[in-house]
Amino acid sequence: MFMFFTAADGEISYDYEGNTVNKQLLLLLDILEKKLPCPMTEYINLLYFATRNNFDDCCLTIMRKLSTLTDKFTNEALLDKTRDDEFMAIVSSALKFGDYDGAATKLMRYLKVKHPFDDFGRGEWISYLQYTAYQTAESYGCIELCKLIEEVNGKLDSEYHRDYRLNDTETYNCILESLCYSNKSSDFIESFSQEFDRMYELTRDARSFSILIRHYLQSGDVKAAVNSFETSLEEAVAWDDDYGGIYIPVLFHLLADYFDKTSDDLYYKTQVYKKIKAFEYPLDKNALHAMVKQFLKGNFVGDAMEIFEREVPSLKNTKDRYDISDYPRLIELYYRYAVTNCEDLKSNWLLYEFLEKFFSLPYEFYPALLKYWIDVGYPSRALKIYADMKQLSKENKLPPPREEIYIYLLQSFSRFQYEDGISKLQLAVKMDLSLNMDIKLLNALMGALCSIEDSFRVRDMFNQAQALPARYGLNQESCYWALKSLKFASLNEVNNFYLNLSQFEILPDANIFGEYLIAHCYYEQYGTALEKLIDTYENGDLDLIDRNVLRNFHNFCLNDRVRHKLDDFATEKLSQLWKDLKQSGELLEDTLKQPSLLDNPYQEIELKIR
Repeated sequence: MFMFFTAADGEISYDYEGNTVNKQLLLLLDILEKKLPCPMTEYINLLYFATRNNFDDCCLTIMRKLSTLTDKFTNEALLDKTRDDEFMAIVSSALKFGDYDGAATKLMRYLKVKHPFDDFGRGEWISYLQYTAYQTAESYGCIELCKLIEEVNGKLDSEYHRDYRLNDTETYNCILESLCYSNKSSDFIESFSQEFDRMYELTRDARSFSILIRHYLQSGDVKAAVNSFETSLEEAVAWDDDYGGIYIPVLFHLLADYFDKTSDDLYYKTQVYKKIKAFEYPLDKNALHAMVKQFLKGNFVGDAMEIFEREVPSLKNTKDRYDISDYPRLIELYYRYAVTNCEDLKSNWLLYEFLEKFFSLPYEFYPALLKYWIDVGYPSRALKIYADMKQLSKENKLPPPREEIYIYLLQSFSRFQYEDGISKLQLAVKMDLSLNMDIKLLNALMGALCSIEDSFRVRDMFNQAQALPARYGLNQESCYWALKSLKFASLNEVNNFYLNLSQFEILPDANIFGEYLIAHCYYEQYGTALEKLIDTYENGDLDLIDRNVLRNFHNFCLNDRVRHKLDDFATEKLSQLWKDLKQSGELLEDTLKQPSLLDNPYQEIELKIR
């Protein structure tokens, strides 16, 4: 047991947050139960250790086992053999949990019956004072409680001839704990402290203030907890040295609640952080999370990144990255800010670079990052994020970007006519052996190349599509992009392609026919386009004439005379469709400027955002 406690102390001191001592204590309890017929003494020793280190679930487990083992703390073996510090361990823990199963009451009653006061050991005297303080009503008064302490000390000296007195910091801490366990008011606790100080010139330590701070935080009085910490500094409490610094985590809890649960200005909050940081312990994850959350809320992105780099242990290798499972809540804060904030795009980009530098981001984080920079109009940054995805997949042997990423970026880059991005993605598609070069991807490439009016490269993609198996290859969308791109070459090539669609075993649809008419408008052949529309109607190919065809032809036709003829034709032959279009306001009046050539009838892909 001694070796276990030594090892446990060492692990707690090494890592206050990530240690597994509580888990190991629970495992040890199970081992003791199997190995020993009656591990009562071992349970009590473990209880004392767990109570002092605030392993509450372990304390409750031990109290439950002790209650079962001792018939709810009435077993004679427990009552006869448990004395002094062991007795104090059970009483203190029982009071912490509302006199668990009446343990403290039963033990104190038995102690008073079986042992005279002059037989009490130091631990039992402290238990007696703890229990009395716990039971004391506020109306009884803290002065009366202090008089009792003074009376006990007098008898220890004059009647019982003991060489110790209950007037030290340890005694104060134990009684203070009981007062907090019984939820005494702040005024009562403060009055008790003042009276104890008047009587004995109280010197408080880290444990004293940790009891107070924890009590105030549990009762929701964060300001009182902060004031207690400030008082501890005035009293020169050595938080980093007292009890091996085991009460430092209380300060982290204080800092987390101060940042999270108060409306104080960030300046005052950071001042408290600096005072805690003076003890040179890295913050725990909860405190770090609370600080980052408030910094980001105030748009102090630089501070949010700096605090992480300052508080988190440095990576040994600059090429290494943290796993997000180490800091899941923290990464979520950074990530959500990076994909939603619109206050300062420069800060968003710096935050993305910070995430990419320090963390191995999983695949599902990237779609939202890509979409954010596309939505705010920075396709070049979306391209950089894509490149980081590729690099990260290569370094960590992860799957490369999926087809949906390529298609989304190609479609997005098309809207911006971002030639550099489109060219680099086309090259990446060729180099990525994991991609299945299917018709969806080829169509996306053709659409992107069409947006930058590169009919030669569209033709190359079209030929690749033509080489695919017929069942999975060329379709009407492929022919739409090919025809759309040919208008940048010549109207003659547009006509030849449209009239020879049958060689590709493709029949024109409304999208292709509509683009055919737009190509004629592009070359100002408005009358010819109208004739083709009328011929198509008279040939009975009504499936080629839909709402979009009529709207686009009207808007791209910049000749008033032809527009009037179109109006006459559509009013007579397609009356209901034309009437709906007129009422919708989709028909433009402008005859000086053509609509955007980037518009197309095909739906853009939607990325799945986590």
